[in-house]
Amino acid sequence: MLVVRNTPAGGPGRVGSWLREAGLRLEVVRACAGEPLPGLLEHRALVVLGGGCLPYEDERAPWLPALRRLTGQALQEATPTPGVCPGGQLLAHVAGGTAKGRHGEPEYGSTPVRLRADARGDALFGGLPAVTPAIERHVDAITDLTGSRVAGGQ
Repeated sequence: MLVVRNTPAGGPGRVGSWLREAGLRLEVVRACAGEPLPGLLEHRALVVLGGGCLPYEDERAPWLPALRRLTGQALQEATPTPGVCPGGQLLAHVAGGTAKGRHGEPEYGSTPVRLRADARGDALFGGLPAVTPAIERHVDAITDLTGSRVAGGQ
């Protein structure tokens, strides 16, 4: 799996442990530290981690154009692509949705995530209960998925 770090302070952490326990090998790219992203995605999955930028803030995060391109390839090829916080926002943005900074009330703590019916057969989400707790701490939000190609949780 290709794992992309968008901030020096964050890494795959607990998610990485779960993936390794499942027998997956992680290739972590610290894009935030200037490590180059591959030109093509040749991995079984793409995991985009959190960070302090929105998916279109190329001035703050100059690796975002390459990451958007890889995410678009993953979507086109139906490669599993979980996104954590800004990673989810980037996924929504590339798929045609909208993410906005400082939108709504800040969200902190455990939030129930309800899976859509079409997620029951999904390779990543299919084994989860209909309502799964997620830990969050953010002030940015995905505000629109209308017409996007994103599946899974809502």
